[in-house]
Amino acid sequence: KLKPDVVHAYYLLDYGFMAAFAGIKPLVVTAMGSDVLRGLDVSYRRRFLAGYACRRADYVLTRAEHMNETVRRLGAGGPVEAVPNGIETRVFAFGGARNSVPRVLCT
Repeated sequence: KLKPDVVHAYYLLDYGFMAAFAGIKPLVVTAMGSDVLRGLDVSYRRRFLAGYACRRADYVLTRAEHMNETVRRLGAGGPVEAVPNGIETRVFAFGGARNSVPRVLCT
């Protein structure tokens, strides 16, 4: 039987909800965008699923600062932090040759 140190579920409406419903602890959930930015005002189901995941998560991550208040309104009781996608182009500037062979860094 698996006994992970922490479970990280992306997207509140399915994986986040399922992990929360399963009672997994500690649980980190990530709001990806459309799960909290679209349809919460018109769909009780979406509000319920997202809110359930936020309320039971130990830590909630979002993809942008403007999403933090939404997950707090949904009931996130633990820490909430924005971790944007992307890279810092001043640090990781492209400088490789055009005909260089691409490398797979992760799968």
